[in-house]
Amino acid sequence: MLTLTLRSLGYHNLAEATDGETALVALREREFDLLLLDIQMPGMDGFTVLQTVKEDPFLHHLPVIVASGMNELESVARCIEMGAEDFLPKPVNAIILRARVTASLERKRLRDLERLRVVELQREKQLLEIEKEKSERLLLNILPRAIADRLKLGERTIAERFTEVTVLFADIVGFTSLANQTEPEELVSLLNDLFSRFDRLAEQHGLEKIKTIGDSYLVVGGLPVPSPDQAEVVAEMALAMLAVTADLNRERGTQLALRIGLNS
Repeated sequence: MLTLTLRSLGYHNLAEATDGETALVALREREFDLLLLDIQMPGMDGFTVLQTVKEDPFLHHLPVIVASGMNELESVARCIEMGAEDFLPKPVNAIILRARVTASLERKRLRDLERLRVVELQREKQLLEIEKEKSERLLLNILPRAIADRLKLGERTIAERFTEVTVLFADIVGFTSLANQTEPEELVSLLNDLFSRFDRLAEQHGLEKIKTIGDSYLVVGGLPVPSPDQAEVVAEMALAMLAVTADLNRERGTQLALRIGLNS
């Protein structure tokens, strides 16, 4: 009877279930916009169906309208407390049916739009975080962290003079010949391995890596934080670089040789 009334009101994409078990199977197989649920059904009653729907992570957003006789108002109240959105008194009046179905579908549409907007905002936030991380990595590749942090705090003009610094410049002896004899992928892997070890040394010694260009590595001591023993620390860094290069040669079977210059 309810199905016929809905069809007469212009709702044609309908599915009907004769009991609760069949209804739950249908709900999990197809996507529905609204569930009209009778409290009294053979087998599984309406309370159990409603509870199952509201506990299911894929169905709990589905609006449910409970159909019940006026003498079952306590049952209707229980269903509302369990998550039903509205109720229809039986016998069903076509005007009330249209009004409540239309209102429920509109509320669902608005909720769906809101959920979609939340998902979009979360995605936009993730993309912004990714772009922020990329920008920060790029900034740190160009500038010392202390300077980068000051730029992020809003400083626009940063110029400082450091009177006591020590610069270390290193490159690989015979790199051009090595590059001509080595596959590009292998060469990139080798340089990444070597420079990653140098980066760890720079961090351990509290030095500031300025940049890497091709096979060249530039690091400085005494900035952005002045240090009275920066020359000694940079010299220790140079010796450590020779040691890790020797370790890499043993591990990879290479014969890399470094050329290192210091200037204070």
